[in-house]
Order: sequence, then C-alpha cells, then structure tokens
Amino acid sequence: MDEVLCLGGLTALEYWRQVRMRVAAANVPGEYEAAKPPLLVRLLFEDDPLLDLAAMPEASALTAAPATLDSALAAEGVRACVDLSAPLSCYVRNSAGRRYCAGVNTVTLGGEFPPGSFVWDARGFAVPAPELLALLLGRALSAGRLLMVLSELCGLYALGAAGMAAVPPLTTCEKIGAYACELAALRRGLGQRMPRGTPAVLGILPHVTEWAASPAEVAIALLLSLPADVGGFGLPTASLNQKIAVMGSEYICDLAWNDGACLLEYQGETHKQRWRCMADRRKHNALRGDGRVLLEAGRDDLMTFAGMNQLAGVLADVLGAHLPPATKEVLQRRIDLRSEVLECFSPKI
Repeated sequence: MDEVLCLGGLTALEYWRQVRMRVAAANVPGEYEAAKPPLLVRLLFEDDPLLDLAAMPEASALTAAPATLDSALAAEGVRACVDLSAPLSCYVRNSAGRRYCAGVNTVTLGGEFPPGSFVWDARGFAVPAPELLALLLGRALSAGRLLMVLSELCGLYALGAAGMAAVPPLTTCEKIGAYACELAALRRGLGQRMPRGTPAVLGILPHVTEWAASPAEVAIALLLSLPADVGGFGLPTASLNQKIAVMGSEYICDLAWNDGACLLEYQGETHKQRWRCMADRRKHNALRGDGRVLLEAGRDDLMTFAGMNQLAGVLADVLGAHLPPATKEVLQRRIDLRSEVLECFSPKI
C-alpha cells in the first residue's frame, strides 16, 4: 500500500466537506417527490430516514500512512479529480519519505493505526476516517476553531464553497472517544506515542456540540457555555435541536435547557421568509403557552460583543446562574474566543 496518496490535515477536512455536499445533493427531493420533506426535516423528525449515501467513500485496509509521496499521484491524480484548495496536504510515514512537489505539503504521520482508520476514495487516494481526522486536527487548529470544526463533523450541516447544506452527522463525540481509546491501546502495545495534537482534542471533546443545524447554533452554544477561563460565559450547557412535545405536536428548538423549560431560538436568514415567519410564530406561541421560557437571538446578537453580553445576562437570570466578573482578563479571553469561533463561518479555516 506504499503507492498510495493519503490526504491530510485541512485538505482531508475539505475532502469530507465535499463528500457531505454530494450526500446533500443526492438527498434533495426529486421532481416527483413534492410531498417528501427537505433533508433537514427528515433528519430532525425521523428516527431512521432512508438516505442515499453512495457518495461516501469505502473503508480502506490501510493501517499506516504511505512510506513516501508519489509526486505524479499528487500533482495529477488528486488535482484532476477533486476541487481542493492549494497547497494540498498529504501524509507520509516518516521524514525520509517526504518528497518535493509544487503545491503539495507533506506532513509526517508515524505509527500504526487500527483497521478502519482510513477510507478509500474510488478515484485513487486514501483519507483519514472522520474519527482519526478529528484527532489529527488537534495539531492544525487552535481550540476555538477546533471546537467549531468538530461540532460541524458531529452536526447536521456541512460548509462548502457554495454555502451550507443539511447533511447527516459524519461522526459523534462517543465514536471519537472510543476510537481514541482503541488507538491508545494499540500504541501502548507497540510502544508508540499518540499522534501529536490528540491531548488537545480529548481535552475539549466534552465541549463539542452535537446535532447542530448551523454554525450559528454552534457559535452561540459555545460562547454561552464554555468556561470563563477559555472565553465563554460559563453558563450551563444546552441541548441542541431537541424535540419538545406540546399539546400533541412536536417542535424542534435550537437550544434547550432544563428539559426544555428554557429555550432559545436563533433567527437566521431563512427565518425571514414569509412562510417561515408564520410557522415560527405558531411554534413560539405554542411553546410559550405551555409555560416555557422562550428567548430569541439573531445575527446582530451573535456578531456583536454587546449583543452576546446582553443575551448571556438574560439567560443567566432565567437559569438562576451567575456570570463571572467581567475582569480585563475575562474580557480579553472572550474577544479571542469570538474571533476564532466567528472566523469558522467560512469553510476556509
């Protein structure tokens, strides 16, 4: 398997985003499926939606990075098949296998990996599976960016050059954690160290949001709930897109606390459409009529420092929580975290 090209780092992330975009396109209701709900609705409300996953790559027998980089594969194969940003990032097993190729960055990835760690694209190259990629991104991204990207992989959306699309989750925090344990056991038995960046990923994994339908939902959840020492407001962690049963109907709410007693809805661009405004109004009336506290936030709240401060203050009062004193150090951490989190609204990290 040495004559293999293995995409790495942010190139592998971009590859998986493109795969998910193809999955999204394959599951758009067809011309004769007018009654079929959009993919996001099916993902949120159906326990086991029937999906076309033909765009997903197959499992690979590869259990280590290739010994060297084949320049012809790198220069001709991938660029001809996949629309990826330059420079391409590719893994090789050790520094002796690194080769110069214009527009390609070779990164060493040593050691052995459990079966299933890599997938195979039919166009002729390997890519880290989502769980391994999650661990490897710890060496490429800062904490705030890493949280956003891992939440995307565990979420119901994917970012691409053309925007955002609804997709099934690529992995979960549980799968990432289980894979890390399997890899650690293998590496201990072989006397090998874990890949660089893994401790950073495992340290923040409990803060990764799952089941988010947009990067805005992730950003609000992270900014509100992350500890103050990393730039958050330190409020209780919310459940995302939880089903709320009210008077025989089920509603999906963006963020929920205390089993749905307190709810927060993010009003993005799609909520401004006339039909969506009507649906939102009925939904909000039903939830408030059931005695639930329903807060609303928009882009102006998320994108401004003052807006998030006010939202956090109101939410803290509702939840009976206390915000940390706004010292100079706390404010600077919030500014730093915001810059990292909001930067990830674009697919280009």
